[in-house]
Amino acid sequence: RMFVGQRKDSFVFNLGEGFDLVNVTNPLGPEDAEQDDLARKNVTSFILEVPIACLIASSPIVGGWTTASFGVGGPATGGGGGGVAPCPPGQPGAPKPADGPGLRWVPDQSCQGWVPDNHPGRRGGAGAPPAPTPAQGTQVSRLGSPLVNEIVIGLPDKDLFNSAHPTQDGALAVYVTNPTFPELLEILFGGVGVRAPNNFPRNDLVAAFLTGIEGLNKPANVVPSEMLRLNTSIAATPAGAQHRLGALGGDNAGFPNGRRPGDDVIDITLRVAMGALCHAMPGAFQCGPMDAPSGDLPFTDGAFLDASFFTAQFPYLQTPLRGSPNATPVP
Repeated sequence: RMFVGQRKDSFVFNLGEGFDLVNVTNPLGPEDAEQDDLARKNVTSFILEVPIACLIASSPIVGGWTTASFGVGGPATGGGGGGVAPCPPGQPGAPKPADGPGLRWVPDQSCQGWVPDNHPGRRGGAGAPPAPTPAQGTQVSRLGSPLVNEIVIGLPDKDLFNSAHPTQDGALAVYVTNPTFPELLEILFGGVGVRAPNNFPRNDLVAAFLTGIEGLNKPANVVPSEMLRLNTSIAATPAGAQHRLGALGGDNAGFPNGRRPGDDVIDITLRVAMGALCHAMPGAFQCGPMDAPSGDLPFTDGAFLDASFFTAQFPYLQTPLRGSPNATPVP
C-alpha cells in the first residue's frame, strides 16, 4: 500500500535547545518537561507498506537510507509516451487531427506524423527508442539513522557527509570512533556529574551507526556504512506494548533495529552517545560501565514521544492539523 499526502509531523524534538549549541537547560530532567517545536506542523508524507518477501534475499537484515538532490532530473514526458523525450519543437510538421470521443492523436515514434494514442507506433509504444537517462542532480542531503549528521559528523564535513554514498563512510569514521559531542556535554554539565565515555575507539558507536549490533541487526560480512538497518526476522511489537526507548528499553523490534514512529530516537541517541551500550552489553564493544560513567543516566531533550502519538493502522501518522481555527461544516 502507498499513501502520499499531508499528515501531522511525526518528529518530536526540542529543536531550539537541541541544535542551538546544545543549549539545553537540563539534559537529565523530566522526559516531558520541554516543548516539541514541531508539534503544530504538518508534513508531506510518502508512506509505503511493503511485504517483507519483497525486501529480503539471503539475509533477513536490510539497510536503507534516503537522499535529496537538487537540480535537473526526472524522466522526460510528452508526445503520448511516458518516460520518452518529447518531440522537437515544430514536430510533427503536419497539422494535428481533431481529437474526438474516445480518440486522442499523439506523435508517432519518428515525430513525423500523428497516430491514435492506443496505436503501437505511437511515440513511446512498442519499438520506440529508449528514453534518455535523466540527469540525477546534485545530492544535498542524506538520512539513515537520525542525528548522525547533526551530532556525530563534525562541522567541516557535514556537507561532505550529506553528499556521500554510504560506501564512502570510511573516510568519516573518525567522527564515530572519536566523537566530540559527549565531550561537549561534559564541558557543559560536568558540574552536575556528567562524564563523557573514555573508551577509544568508540566501538559501541561503530556498531550503533556503522555496522549494526551483533545479534540484533548486524548483517554478515558488513562493510561499515551509515544507514538504518532492520532485522525482519524479529517480530513487530504491538503498538500498545512498544517501549519508547526501543532496544535500550528491552524492545528489540525498535530503534536502532529499524525506526518506528513512536521510538524516541532523540533520547535513545543521546543515551547511546553517552555510553548506554557499554552498560547494556558490557564487554561486547570492548567497553563496560567503568568506561562510560554517565552511560546509565536518563539523558533526554525533554520532548516526550511514544507509540500513543500515532494510530495502529496504516498510514499510522495522524490526520494533519486544519489550516483554519474555524470548523468548516460538512455540506
